[in-house]
Amino acid sequence: MADVDSVVWKRGELDGWVWDKETVYNVRSGYNALAYKGIQRSVNIFEELWRMKVLIDRVPTRANLSRRDVQLTTTQYPMCNLHAESTQYLFLNCLVTSKVWASCDRWT
Repeated sequence: MADVDSVVWKRGELDGWVWDKETVYNVRSGYNALAYKGIQRSVNIFEELWRMKVLIDRVPTRANLSRRDVQLTTTQYPMCNLHAESTQYLFLNCLVTSKVWASCDRWT
């Protein structure tokens, strides 16, 4: 984690990742670095990771699974059978799930 904290950001330069052959990175090591190395977070790390998956369209919807060659009988969203089950459709456009999100919003 100290390596990440010591990065100097420069304006006008493209950023990127450089990994040496000795470094092993996986999701668990990233989570452990954030959760157990004394970093105080005001939000739940799992909540943040889920939001990130939604933003970068990595939710395992039927449309995303189909793009990755997972064999499915259909990509249609089974709650309404009107459109392909995509992240955008689930979170923004579907009338069925918008009712679910609205009722979840009332819990808080």
